[in-house]
Amino acid sequence: FEILVKQVIVGGYDEKENHVLSFLKEIYVDDFENFITENPDTIIYINKIDDSENKKLEKKLKKDIVERNYEQEIIYIDSTGISSNFINVLNNYIDDKLNIIPNVLIVKDGKISNVMYINSNTTSTEIIDFMELYYND
Repeated sequence: FEILVKQVIVGGYDEKENHVLSFLKEIYVDDFENFITENPDTIIYINKIDDSENKKLEKKLKKDIVERNYEQEIIYIDSTGISSNFINVLNNYIDDKLNIIPNVLIVKDGKISNVMYINSNTTSTEIIDFMELYYND
């Protein structure tokens, strides 16, 4: 499928330090609805661009994604400054209602079919297993 790509410019941001953004395509929150319409089957990874707690996880996640050739399957959304209105947008694409913004969304046939919340104990293997279980079913 076709990927929507936009340049990301953030003051003081060092792309070398963000292991996931250095190779994943990014869409902006404002583009979400159009993107889902044009790409009804995708994986979306949501995280803050400057989340230092996830740097180690993202370094391993990058390696696992590249090993499985998933670079073109996963889209990144920077959650820095996302308003609560984005939850309402997400809720238009899921049967259950979300209360907080999740970290990994599996989108099938234009609907969010599965959601994963990442915490400090989540491993890259768990994220990849989740993606493989629900995206490739």
